[in-house]
Amino acid sequence: MPYQNIQAQLSESDKDMIFNHLAEIKSKLHFLVNLTPKEKKNAGQYAHDKYAFRKFAFEMAQANPHLLPPAEPLQEWESDITL
Repeated sequence: MPYQNIQAQLSESDKDMIFNHLAEIKSKLHFLVNLTPKEKKNAGQYAHDKYAFRKFAFEMAQANPHLLPPAEPLQEWESDITL
C-alpha cells in the first residue's frame, strides 16, 4: 500500500473530550509525583554516559536482586559490563 500523507483534523468537541479524559486520568493517578527542577537535573546525570548508566543500573540490581526477572541473571550482566 503506498504511503499517504496524514491530514489530521480535530474538532473542538473532540479536543474538549480528550482534555476531559486527561483530567480524569490525572485525578485517578493523584499519587504520581512531579520532580523538582533540581531532581530532574540530577536524574539526567547518566543520560550522556551509557557506561555510567549501565554500571549504576547494575549496582542497583545487585542491591535489589528481588526486582530482577529470573531471565536476567546478575552473573551474565556482570560479565557483560566487565567485557
